[in-house]
Amino acid sequence: MAGLSVGRVIMNLYDLHPNPKEAPGYEKRFQVPELAYEEAKRRAWGKVGQEKRSPDLEPAIAKDPMRAMLYARDVIREPFPEAEPVIAKSAFMSRLYAEYVLRGRFPLGEPTIASHFGEANRYESKFDLHRDHDWVALRQEKRTWPREWDLPE
Repeated sequence: MAGLSVGRVIMNLYDLHPNPKEAPGYEKRFQVPELAYEEAKRRAWGKVGQEKRSPDLEPAIAKDPMRAMLYARDVIREPFPEAEPVIAKSAFMSRLYAEYVLRGRFPLGEPTIASHFGEANRYESKFDLHRDHDWVALRQEKRTWPREWDLPE
């Protein structure tokens, strides 16, 4: 079952149900971020040059950093400002959002990224921040490595 998410499987169950409106949870299914994302992806499929956003699903999608980043990257293919505060809570999703959606720095997510050693290194390399004084100061402030690793001053 490679490539099938739990959300996709649940959506398939609703599709296969003889009377989906009577299935448990049918009315509230799009309040779950994963199910809302799967539905938005399904609605956007094949829409070339048309509006791909699903405004009715975006509040649920914006509750989950991963689904919000995937929605911005794969469905609408543009920044998703309503979800940026939630995306900024995850170092990994913040880095991916900066790299694949914004294609530049993500200032709102930088404090979280800087607090994660591996993600900070990848972000720093991707955007060539080795000499950026603000970034270096933020990394020092959010230090995630032992002081013994610092170079002597």
